[in-house]
Amino acid sequence: LDGVTRPSLLGRLGAFLVPIPSLFQAGMIASALGYGLTATLISLRAFFIPSHVAATVKVNILHACLYTGGFMALLSNVRYQVLQGIIEPLFIERFFSKFPFIQAFLIF
Repeated sequence: LDGVTRPSLLGRLGAFLVPIPSLFQAGMIASALGYGLTATLISLRAFFIPSHVAATVKVNILHACLYTGGFMALLSNVRYQVLQGIIEPLFIERFFSKFPFIQAFLIF
């Protein structure tokens, strides 16, 4: 946008809905790698050191992946939309427009 044109209601809804599938996918993959690697390492430790008692509880990896994907798709998306649509233009750009280094630091 050029900073002057106001987006339509459909455009605003699209800005919220378009990133949901990719954020869900990123959350699923990251969670599968994280929980999967952790479960693999715990299983290897139990195999090589049978006397060791794991202090962890087994986690259903599929449920953890779905939860993390949903969290990324919904809450991270809402946070990003609020940050990009409200906080940056109304506060950071307004109050720090004369200090581009500070503005870039706060936006990054």
